[in-house]
Amino acid sequence: METMQQLIEECVKDLYSVEKQLTKALPRLIKAAQHPRLKASLQTHLEETTAHVKRVEEAAKAMGFKPSGMLCKGMQGIIEECSEHLKEAKPGPVADAMIIGLAQKAEHYEICGYGTLLEYMKSAGMREGFDLLKENMAEEERCDQLLSQLAESEINRTASQVQPAEKPKGPRRASSSTKASSNGKPSSNGKAKSPRDKVSVR
Repeated sequence: METMQQLIEECVKDLYSVEKQLTKALPRLIKAAQHPRLKASLQTHLEETTAHVKRVEEAAKAMGFKPSGMLCKGMQGIIEECSEHLKEAKPGPVADAMIIGLAQKAEHYEICGYGTLLEYMKSAGMREGFDLLKENMAEEERCDQLLSQLAESEINRTASQVQPAEKPKGPRRASSSTKASSNGKPSSNGKAKSPRDKVSVR
């Protein structure tokens, strides 16, 4: 990589991979979410993400290259982490709070990526595709704000009231003082008396 043009192309391809990966990951979050407003918000953002893919394609076309051919390992790692957490989560308020956190981690990654790219384009005086990419960033920021409001106003508070389930108690073990002696009868001190313990008579 030697020129700003090449750096910009690299960033566009990276964001294209990010958006493509999220179109596959978001349905899993939607399925796992229990809160109706959270489900609706994620569904809306899935539709936006599908539109983001098309906008990145249009922006790349305006710049004269194809955006495909790169895998964003950063987003791949976030999605893998998300999958692991979903496997362990029990559906409910705590899982919903976790889903918001995971979704926002992805949003912040995207916002950072778009913000950096747009600054590069400003510095290079590139206008081709700029407005399309800026529109994507604005929708990412709105989604992040909506998720924050949902978490702060309701979901986090509900999740904090969830109490851990009580662990089942096992059978109580008998104490040594109640154990039977060798002849089936408990002795006074919990031990069977032997013949040597008998008192001799003189």
